[in-house]
Amino acid sequence: MYRSPRYEAWLKEAGWELAIQRPARITGQVSIVIAAGRPDRRRRDLDNIATKACLDLLVAHRVIEDDSLVASITSCWSADVAPGRLRVEVEPAQTPMWSSVSPTQHAALTSNNGGSFWR
Repeated sequence: MYRSPRYEAWLKEAGWELAIQRPARITGQVSIVIAAGRPDRRRRDLDNIATKACLDLLVAHRVIEDDSLVASITSCWSADVAPGRLRVEVEPAQTPMWSSVSPTQHAALTSNNGGSFWR
């Protein structure tokens, strides 16, 4: 996969900041919460800022094994986070929600008539 020089520079700089914090390694499925500080007043897509690059960084520095093991991810803009910065919390995932739902309940939840869930 192609990564621009700017992206590679960010990964390196962010990697140093992450290494200083000495985060624990978490194996298996994880849940991630990301709070982002708005860098400026321009319109921004939160998912572009808070997901892929952050997950790449966590994998590259072995905080998580693989981004395919992310069971849930929540992101938000936060006034408590400095502009252009992220606060990331990673923890072992709890039992996946769907594992406790019967096939009938799952069908009802994911049907077009069953509410706001989409397939």
